[in-house]
Amino acid sequence: MDRQIKHIIFDMSEVIIEGLIDVESEISKISPLPKETISRVLRDKKLIDLFEAKLSEEEYWNLVEKECNTKIQKDKWSGIIYEKFKRDMPGTKELIQELIDRGHNLALLSDHAKEWTEFIKKHHNIQDLFESTMFSYKINVTKKDTGAFRKVLDQTNFDPEHTLFIDDSKNNIEIAKLSGIRHTHLFTTADNLREFLKEKNLL
Repeated sequence: MDRQIKHIIFDMSEVIIEGLIDVESEISKISPLPKETISRVLRDKKLIDLFEAKLSEEEYWNLVEKECNTKIQKDKWSGIIYEKFKRDMPGTKELIQELIDRGHNLALLSDHAKEWTEFIKKHHNIQDLFESTMFSYKINVTKKDTGAFRKVLDQTNFDPEHTLFIDDSKNNIEIAKLSGIRHTHLFTTADNLREFLKEKNLL
């Protein structure tokens, strides 16, 4: 084992399960709005407010519709997102189980809405995979702020000098580094992550 890495923090969306990446392509199949517009109205500040529990899901969708300047099929748009949340990212859960079997300390840090997280927990064994889970809606801050990383480090008592953070977002990786987390990995696929973990003697 690489003695420098004693703890591992995982992101959830686009690492363990599917998230919002390319959801605008699926929504555009049922909407006359261009993908660029759909992406913009879904992903601006209101999404962060949803993740930080400043908005309920209903309030979020009402604002999305208002910004579209036209009536949208909110239930269908939402349904497409929920269907994505049901899908696993290939191979990651199996990889996490291997880490568990080897006795590694694992935690989860995810930017997510309350309603979406409750749905995800019903369809995935997220709670069983980690010693500690932390969601942005509970701590009222996302990974765009070093405060999110400080909170998970405090909750887990992980030493940032000996912690590995895994995420698919370059921006989140950079914020993790600013928070003091020494080791990071930009997730692309489970196979790529497996090779990285082997190089670090964690598998």
